[in-house]
Amino acid sequence: MANSLPRLYAARDPQALEPHYSAHVSAMTEEGLHAKADIAAELAFRDKDIALLWAENTALKSVLATLLTLDAERPIDPLYWRRHWDKAREEANALLGIRSQEKPAVQP
Repeated sequence: MANSLPRLYAARDPQALEPHYSAHVSAMTEEGLHAKADIAAELAFRDKDIALLWAENTALKSVLATLLTLDAERPIDPLYWRRHWDKAREEANALLGIRSQEKPAVQP
């Protein structure tokens, strides 16, 4: 009975993946990662990190696109532009884990 699931792994040329390939082979040998289950657990751990990085990258690209669009269009009303710029900056800071600084009190 043939497996109907799509293949997860393709044939790879190890030489084209240097120096990463050799580093992984050495680390797996030194750390005793020989069983498929151990290697799969390590791959799953990395896949999880990669998925989080992709999501963060996608969100940051969206914020950057907003900032660049605002910068390119710069409406005549500077208050309108500033309000949208501040919102985009807050989103970028939140995605980067930077706490927004409190705005200084307006002097009378």
